[in-house]
Amino acid sequence: MQFMETFEANFKVNQNAIQNLKIQVGKLAKEEAKIPFLVTREENFEEVKAHEESLVKEHDSRERDEEKEEKGEERTQQ
Repeated sequence: MQFMETFEANFKVNQNAIQNLKIQVGKLAKEEAKIPFLVTREENFEEVKAHEESLVKEHDSRERDEEKEEKGEERTQQ
């Protein structure tokens, strides 16, 4: 008998603790949604990504120009 009473008491305590956690997580989620930093961060990430892509294209373009110059010099030497 005492085991069942203890078990039921512990079960209720655990249910209440889980309910409180759900409430706290919900409140945190609402607060997190209000923070503009996350949006700004994502926008900055996109800007950086676009900038990196343009740098890669610029680098590739320079390499192609250098290769053309080298081929032109080889033809001139022949």
